[in-house]
Amino acid sequence: MNKVNSTLHHCTLTDKPKPALTVKPQSSVFTGDRVTLSCDVGQLTGWTILWRKDSKSESTGDETKTIESVSVSDEGEYRCRAQRGNYYSEFSNTVKITVKGQSSLTFYTFFNGR
Repeated sequence: MNKVNSTLHHCTLTDKPKPALTVKPQSSVFTGDRVTLSCDVGQLTGWTILWRKDSKSESTGDETKTIESVSVSDEGEYRCRAQRGNYYSEFSNTVKITVKGQSSLTFYTFFNGR
């Protein structure tokens, strides 16, 4: 009878999470408006969020990024990605921020010739 020694190894493979990127109030805003981008990695915790604008690394931080007073230089395509140690998530969907100049209204007062 042959005796075989074996060791059982358990390995779990998981897909990389893909964050969902949302913008409030909307992606088309006026100069001076406030915009908040949210990068949702789901129920997973302990992630550092990496923000990108126009394919360039922009900042690292929380899952929300608020631009208090939008300017034309903030216009572009934003994405986020999560990092925990040496592990990275996929990139999120892309959100395009379009900045329009301030709308202006001109009021005229008309008198009846008196």
